[in-house]
Amino acid sequence: MRQRKVPMRKCVASNEMKPKKEMVRIVRDKEGTVSLDPTGKQNGRGAYISLDPELVKKAQSKQVLNQALNAKVEDAFYEELLEYVEYQKARMELKNG
Repeated sequence: MRQRKVPMRKCVASNEMKPKKEMVRIVRDKEGTVSLDPTGKQNGRGAYISLDPELVKKAQSKQVLNQALNAKVEDAFYEELLEYVEYQKARMELKNG
């Protein structure tokens, strides 16, 4: 059986290539609204970040999403992102543990 190719994406905070499943997509739509895209299918400009709370904090302090998405990303969004990442990371650890 042929092994399927794992889709890889680059994390905007660490600049590392990782499997798409281990990341979350953040999207900016035409209206300029920045939101989480857990499905990875929303229209708009996307950026990926690893499911790592430390990288989310780093992204916030360096404002990397502003640059990646060409939009002003509010602190409230980073808080929402951090909660989401912590939740998803805990879920992954439960599944793999």
